[in-house]
Amino acid sequence: RLDGQGSYSQLDQCPQCNKSKPTIQCIDCCNPSMLCSSCTLEKHLDLPLHQIERWRKDCFQQTSLKEIGLNLQLGHMKHECCARRVPGCKDFTVIHINGIHTVSVDFCGCQGGLMADHWAQLLWAHWFPATPLDPQTCATFEVLRIFHTLNLQGHTSGYNFYKALEFMTDPTGL
Repeated sequence: RLDGQGSYSQLDQCPQCNKSKPTIQCIDCCNPSMLCSSCTLEKHLDLPLHQIERWRKDCFQQTSLKEIGLNLQLGHMKHECCARRVPGCKDFTVIHINGIHTVSVDFCGCQGGLMADHWAQLLWAHWFPATPLDPQTCATFEVLRIFHTLNLQGHTSGYNFYKALEFMTDPTGL
């Protein structure tokens, strides 16, 4: 939406749940709508790297799914909770095609599980860890494929590619 809240300024209730006031929109979703925090979280359980904005008084301000409560459980089937979850680092960083994200992740700590190692759980999620020992940063397979193509065809350096992703994340450079 490029016109502020548009028709959503008239709504006092979320169009999906009819409870809270809609204050959040996703800028990566096709045909974005304004929803409440709960509905936004529910809609983005499988889209944890989408960028969202929150309406504050007279304009949208960038926020994150982590800030509104999204927590990813790795090492289990979709939306399955782990009885022995192991929290990842507080500022777990994921480099993706739409920018650099800080996310909240939990690793599976189940005894004898197939995905016991944290690096293996990240690979299963199609996230390539920066290190196999206590990973705190990773890049999605998608961003690695794009960088590979841009590097081979456009001779884009790793430094310039990363700086472009930084700019996409925060154009002010602050």
